[in-house]
Amino acid sequence: ARTTFIRNSTWILIIPLVVSFGVLDWRRGAALIGALLVAAIVALDAWRAKSTSDAATISLMGISSLAIMLVSFVMGPFLIVPALAATNAIFFAMNADAALRRAVLALGVSTIVIPLLLSWAGLDAGYYSFSEGAMVVRSAMVTLPPLMTQLTLTLISILLVITPTLLAGRMRDRLAAAEERVLLQAHYLAQLLPKQGA
Repeated sequence: ARTTFIRNSTWILIIPLVVSFGVLDWRRGAALIGALLVAAIVALDAWRAKSTSDAATISLMGISSLAIMLVSFVMGPFLIVPALAATNAIFFAMNADAALRRAVLALGVSTIVIPLLLSWAGLDAGYYSFSEGAMVVRSAMVTLPPLMTQLTLTLISILLVITPTLLAGRMRDRLAAAEERVLLQAHYLAQLLPKQGA
């Protein structure tokens, strides 16, 4: 919950940049901004409640997956969304048993597949066109000014490297500290027990 809150808060930082592009469809913009804010609030609530139930985990994963899915409004499901979905799924999978990991995997994949199927079915915008070796990306939500788009994509790409790396490193440090405590407790307990043959 803590790492999800931090990651979702990082995504919220991108909202002013995207809005500065010039919003073409405010319904999409409001849906995306609302989903990102709700995902951060739900993660903060779960962190404060220290809930570890499967239901709480799936709820948190579900709302964060929905927020990621709506990021496809910006540049479709092939740009930005897969990296966000992969990072999100990895963090949830690290704290899930085998059965729960299947749900995590399904939610992660759905963030890419559902927008793509909706686009193919004509129920959402067509984000991509291909011609003579070129792939053209169209946004259904914002204009894409060349310089701002490149700078924003650069910033997002850098954040998608830095944020999970720092959070995963922190989780690894906590795991190492917990393992050290367990080993020390086992050592102290062994000292209290009578030695065999004594």
